[in-house]
Amino acid sequence: MQQSLVGLMYEAGLDAGAFPVLAEGLANHFRSGGLFSQQLTHGGDVVMTSGFNPASYHDYLTHYRDHDPWLKAGMRQPVNHAVSLEGIVTQQDLSRSEAFADFFRANGNFAHCMGVALEAGSNLYTVSFQREMRDGGYSADEAEALQQLVPHFRRVFRTRELVSLQAGVIGRMAGEEETIWVVDARGTVHWRHGAAGDAGPFAGPTGQQVRKAARDAIDGTTSIATAFDQGGHAIRVSPVAGGNGVPAYALIQRVDHAGRARRQARAARESYGLTASEEALAVSLLLGRTLQEHAALRGNQTSTAQSHLKNMLSKTGTSRQAAFVLLLSRL
Repeated sequence: MQQSLVGLMYEAGLDAGAFPVLAEGLANHFRSGGLFSQQLTHGGDVVMTSGFNPASYHDYLTHYRDHDPWLKAGMRQPVNHAVSLEGIVTQQDLSRSEAFADFFRANGNFAHCMGVALEAGSNLYTVSFQREMRDGGYSADEAEALQQLVPHFRRVFRTRELVSLQAGVIGRMAGEEETIWVVDARGTVHWRHGAAGDAGPFAGPTGQQVRKAARDAIDGTTSIATAFDQGGHAIRVSPVAGGNGVPAYALIQRVDHAGRARRQARAARESYGLTASEEALAVSLLLGRTLQEHAALRGNQTSTAQSHLKNMLSKTGTSRQAAFVLLLSRL
């Protein structure tokens, strides 16, 4: 059972959606009605729970945490050392606690606790287990069993930190016209960057192709990226390799080329004083249209587009159309 818990822990390190399953497995393993894990640094937050009402988390974090006798006693113990709080916090002291009366008793009449404070990266976390009075306290053997899981807990929380940092880097690298998803073999989205109202990676006429490409990337059918065109968007599906118990994923990127071209042309207008007609030509060039195609689209002569291009080259200090497009693509 302990080994299966370790497997769940590593899955939760990469996928926050696995925390509820892990919390339930841990609570069952330690015969506990409740499990409460929180981050204590950088403002603090609830990481995973079992047996607690989610509606009560805010009240605990903003008020009851400062009056939690179990937390106070646990933080006086050595870091990374699991301990049963039987005798450390007496039933008399517990019964006088506001946190016990209004939070722990209200959630599950919890009267016994075992836990550990963990260092993981730059953060401090706690993992605690709770039982009702009738179920008895936690023994030293149970605290030792929890101690065996401490290295795995620390790795889980550190992995979550690294995943969050990497997600932030990807988000900063992606332009505002780019949407990125990380999906598993079932098509479940585990992370995303982009517009909040987006319909998802499998929407639109190429949705089924994208879904198949994601499955192929995950199961190893292909080891290279697969690309699709969808109107003014380009879609790219890339494998994210797994191994050693770590599941594989697919990275799906969708770029709105038209939106990006409009933004870059608008930036060029503001930086170099392009006219509205020159800005429109800049959009077309960024999208790969020729001068003839742009002129036909606008109902103008090709010579008019050539005149606009000449003016733009002069304003930007570039000598060729290719250099002008390269300049705008970097804005």
